[in-house]
Amino acid sequence: MTAKIQPAIIEDVEEIYSILKGFNRPAYTKDLITDLINNKDSICLKITDNGKIIASLGARAEGRDAFWIYFVAVRIEYRRKGYARQLMEKFFEEAKNKGAKRVAVDTPEKELFERFGFMEVGRLPKWQGERDQIIMFREI
Repeated sequence: MTAKIQPAIIEDVEEIYSILKGFNRPAYTKDLITDLINNKDSICLKITDNGKIIASLGARAEGRDAFWIYFVAVRIEYRRKGYARQLMEKFFEEAKNKGAKRVAVDTPEKELFERFGFMEVGRLPKWQGERDQIIMFREI
């Protein structure tokens, strides 16, 4: 396997967007990805395999010591192979280096984030789709 994790760059916007389109969430836009890549207070990571982006994570600093995760996305054919875990571990490392003490996310994928130590702190019923968005939090 030749997969490697690295920071996303502006030339990656289209390919990352192509992964996110499958999630059918209006908030996942090219402008969001561009902002997360360009903003020094954000973390936008990618995993590539033979030059193809197979997974990505985008998060932004919120306040002095917190981050909000906007997306963790893995191409369908690469799921269940540990790529989300790799992204999350690298993200936690980078967020800590930027002074973060806590991380939040809103997601319909509660089980995924529970595996990374997140706890449910609230819900947005049927927010942006068919399922509830679950607001989750964890300290790092």
